[in-house]
Amino acid sequence: GHKNDKEQRQILDIMRLMGLAIPYRFSTEPSYFIPALLPNDLSAEIEAMSEPSGKRCVVFMAITTAKLELDPIQSASELSTTSRLPAGLYTQIVAELLEISQQSCQQLNRPILSRSVSFLYIGNHSVKAE
Repeated sequence: GHKNDKEQRQILDIMRLMGLAIPYRFSTEPSYFIPALLPNDLSAEIEAMSEPSGKRCVVFMAITTAKLELDPIQSASELSTTSRLPAGLYTQIVAELLEISQQSCQQLNRPILSRSVSFLYIGNHSVKAE
């Protein structure tokens, strides 16, 4: 009853404070985005989307220990085979991008979010994060 609701709100408040739960505006009822529960891969759904109007930005996130050439332009395939992100960092970055997206979008274009590739809108830009 009432005590259980209060405990649930307290837990949810702690999760929000720690960045483990983010209010999710892309739903008709009060919802929260839980980064730790992202599916592993939705790249097929993202590739099946028609090219959005407006500008597109691709964000590739990686940490590498391999020595890179001095040329700042590196192919995504080279980076993806020689680099890794610390566990949990990608989902935290996606959560931050989602918060920015929800604050900057006039229209609520539903994002596609996963642990390996995500697609969302920030202002009039579409962002693909890999």
